[in-house]
Amino acid sequence: MDTPGNDILTMTGLAAGGAHIIIFTTGRGTPMGFATVPVIKVCSSPKTTYVMEENIDVDISPLFFSKISLSEAGRLIFNSIIDTARGKLTKAEILNHREFGIHRIGPTL
Repeated sequence: MDTPGNDILTMTGLAAGGAHIIIFTTGRGTPMGFATVPVIKVCSSPKTTYVMEENIDVDISPLFFSKISLSEAGRLIFNSIIDTARGKLTKAEILNHREFGIHRIGPTL
C-alpha cells in the first residue's frame, strides 16, 4: 500500500484502504491512535516500552535478548489482534487517542 510516511497520515491511508485494525510498530512510542480504527502499538525497544508502558500494547523487546523466540513474538502480536477483534480496547482507545490527518499532495510538515 502506498501511503504517506507521517505516522498519523499513514494510519489515515490504511483506514481509507480498508484496514479494520492497524498494527503500528514504534521504536519511539508515538502516543497516538486513530479516530475510527483500533491501533495496536508494537514496540521492540526496552527503553521505550519501559518509559511509555501505558501507550504500548505489545512488548517484543525480549526477542532481542533471546528471552523469547521470533515465533513467540509473532504469537504475542497475533493474540493481541484476536483480542482486539473480540472487543478488547487498545491502549490508544483507553487513553482516548483519536488522531486523524488528511494527506495532501505536496510538502507536508
